[in-house]
Amino acid sequence: MDPIRNPYAPGAGQRPPELAGRDQELAQFEITLERIAAGRPDRSMVLSGLRGVGKTVLLNSLRSMAVNRAWGTGKLEARPEQSIRIGIAQATHQAIRDIAHRHRDQEAVERTLGSLKAFALRTPHKDRAARSWQPPIDVPATRGRADS
Repeated sequence: MDPIRNPYAPGAGQRPPELAGRDQELAQFEITLERIAAGRPDRSMVLSGLRGVGKTVLLNSLRSMAVNRAWGTGKLEARPEQSIRIGIAQATHQAIRDIAHRHRDQEAVERTLGSLKAFALRTPHKDRAARSWQPPIDVPATRGRADS
């Protein structure tokens, strides 16, 4: 094929003109969003594949679908040498920040942030110090029932 007219232009995370062959994943995520909005659980979705097949592009499309429905989203990239707690806390904090201003019950938002802060502070200090990270949450950490 002529490289000038070829619509395929690989690049990390760059959206192609069409998400060819991803209709099943897009439809399944639409169902997942509908089920969650109705208070019904749904199964997780696992995206796998070789480098360059469009996983990141698909994830970005799924994120856009969630954002268009006013869901908060966060990004997490797990690495074996890093504590997963920090990544989860950062991604969850971003999602809460995205939607908190629309929530009617700001006390519930603060309780959620307090729980998130407690979760983040359970990360071993050496892991937090290695990344110079503290949870940027201006509420006190919530004390859980099992905390001692």
